[in-house]
Amino acid sequence: MYAVKWFEILGWIPTVVLTKPAALERVAHLNYKPGEGLFADQFRLMAVYGDVALATDRRIRKIADANGAIVSTPHRALLVFVKETGQWKVAADAAVPTMVTE
Repeated sequence: MYAVKWFEILGWIPTVVLTKPAALERVAHLNYKPGEGLFADQFRLMAVYGDVALATDRRIRKIADANGAIVSTPHRALLVFVKETGQWKVAADAAVPTMVTE
């Protein structure tokens, strides 16, 4: 949320593009049930180029379906950090759902 001009394209609803105010409004009203949420792990700093850094992680999004069963969707994420006044800030990120092979 570092950038002033920010938007989100929802892969699961391709006709919807969220603006920053609309996305912040959605986040403010999230009401996760126990066991739901976004769980990140495997954070890896990939490269640093002066005041820009690239990292990746794996995320599992867990949310209840219409029947109340928790559904887990794995994602891979790319994070871009920018160093400003001595502090690293998230400038951009992208999370892409991945398929699990059995």
